[in-house]
Amino acid sequence: MAARRASLGSWVAACAVAVSTLATVAAESLPSEVAMRVGEARYLEVQAALADLVPPAAPAPRSDLARIKGFAIAETDLRVALFRVARPELAADHAMLLRAQGPRGATALAVTSGIAPVSALLAAARAEFPGWVGPQGLRVAVVVAPGATLTLRPGERLQLDRTAGAFVLNFGTLDLSGGTVAGTGEPNPAAAAFAPFVLTAGQGVLRARGVHFADLGFGDRPIFGGVAVVANSLFGQALSSFLYDSTLLRVGSVLFSGAGIVDVTGNRFVDPRQTALILESTDGARIVDNLFFGGTGGDAIQLRDRATGTRIAGAEILRPKKSGVVLEAGSHRTTLRDVAIWRPGHKGIDVDRSECLSMAGLRVLGARRAAVVLAGSRGTTLADSMLVGAQDAGLWISDLPEDAVTSVTGTRFGLNRVGIETAAPGAVALRGNDFRDQFPRFLGGDVQPLTPRLLSDLMNAAPLVLAAGGTIRPLAQAPACLGHKER
Repeated sequence: MAARRASLGSWVAACAVAVSTLATVAAESLPSEVAMRVGEARYLEVQAALADLVPPAAPAPRSDLARIKGFAIAETDLRVALFRVARPELAADHAMLLRAQGPRGATALAVTSGIAPVSALLAAARAEFPGWVGPQGLRVAVVVAPGATLTLRPGERLQLDRTAGAFVLNFGTLDLSGGTVAGTGEPNPAAAAFAPFVLTAGQGVLRARGVHFADLGFGDRPIFGGVAVVANSLFGQALSSFLYDSTLLRVGSVLFSGAGIVDVTGNRFVDPRQTALILESTDGARIVDNLFFGGTGGDAIQLRDRATGTRIAGAEILRPKKSGVVLEAGSHRTTLRDVAIWRPGHKGIDVDRSECLSMAGLRVLGARRAAVVLAGSRGTTLADSMLVGAQDAGLWISDLPEDAVTSVTGTRFGLNRVGIETAAPGAVALRGNDFRDQFPRFLGGDVQPLTPRLLSDLMNAAPLVLAAGGTIRPLAQAPACLGHKER
């Protein structure tokens, strides 16, 4: 059995191969049908590699207390900790969290000061609070106080018992490097919907590298969705958090909200139950070289609540339940580079009223709806990409004023229901795009009358500007983007 386990190291290599293979699809200019077959082969290869992904084995329980020095623990009132993350819309969730504690009531284990290794914390809890650690791990919520640190190292395992209502609420520092954090046990008898989660709040910091997260998160609110960092501006400027080289298996979602400079690099999001990765109210976040595989609900990546200046690069997104990348209104100055999306359940890229979007090296194959949707988004550029096999438009553009210009260069359109479809698109400047595999429908919507012009030059060697009902001369890029520099 051990030989069949996928290690974190092998996953880094597997991700690199997967991304490079789909990059080759675009670089070699394969026919659209061949590109679709290559994408399917890559999906099946990754699926097979994931089939036996299991958490690292747990070490034998420690009984010695020699490592306990250096931190302090105490019993605390869970209601006080929950008050610090209270919001009106979370009242029902908080009530459920308290019900999930069962006969123990609103009692939690607090790390009040110092640096607590997980193995030493478990040993201390066994010694001082009998019954708080059981066969399924911790049976109580853990609160890390401001100024305190909880650490996890290779070989250590933090199990959170779902039956007993265990979870982690961090106001200090979670320093996780290797090891496993997992929900365990049967459904909670007092709150069946509950599942363990890891929430960092206030001025807390999450620093996670090479961690295996599994079976975390409940409900449709990402704050309790699995792994979350939610900064509170009342406590001062948010500190930076990161998530590196980790596996998230059956985790509801990962949320960074107002959390300083966020860096999410080299991770594997496998079968998420909701949207895999959500950024809210961040600026300058980096999402680089991540794999998103499958899922039972939600999108792969979602930016919202004015998450600005985000760089998304080197992502491979395979069969997300909904869309690949969603930019809600106000997600300005986003950069997408070398992003491959295979058979999304909804759209490949879905952008709403977000200015100065720069996209290059996209490979969106087999979208159930449109490959790329741009609604009311000024100053967008799309270059050197492949939009193939969408059941709706390869590119949909709408709700723009006449002076807005969308630039599309070096992009292949093939096997979509229609190549480009519009409704009030402003001006769409085309140059060097390949429409040879896009028969029979090249243009739709209010630019459809320009189809004969495009048919005469399917390689788009001569620049062509599309506008509602006719062509116009090219206009300058929207002024809002003139000062934008790629991060």
